[in-house]
Amino acid sequence: MHNEYVHSDLQRHLNAKGYAEVKAAAAWCNEHGYNPDLFVSSPAIRAYSTAVITAQFMAYPPGMILLKDSIYEASARTLLYLVQSLPPEATMVALFGHNPGFTDLIKSLAPGSIDHLVTAGVAVISLNIEHWKDAGPGLGQLINKYLDA
Repeated sequence: MHNEYVHSDLQRHLNAKGYAEVKAAAAWCNEHGYNPDLFVSSPAIRAYSTAVITAQFMAYPPGMILLKDSIYEASARTLLYLVQSLPPEATMVALFGHNPGFTDLIKSLAPGSIDHLVTAGVAVISLNIEHWKDAGPGLGQLINKYLDA
């Protein structure tokens, strides 16, 4: 039963409301000049669709979106390991995934910054580090957020 749930959840698409929310969040990112040089997404269709829509707003080639199976149903610790393993040439990264892991990661990196990351929400965090491998709890600062989705 669990495998059937995972399979169907991975294949779940965005609904019409979801597409509208993603487009609004992507437009907000574009308007604020956020132009990531790396997009990393969960393989779940709704997360990948969110990444593709956002990439189109930012002229990022959708074919260059990096899919990481480890993002799906990831804990904050697993997501932190992902951040620590990002390529050094990437200076601004957009991650696309799922709660509760993303909310927990944000709370860990930038304590007191948000209570909950809504669906299609955006948290822009600046990390006070030299290298991704140095990322850790309390080393981030929330510099902007979009929680109107």
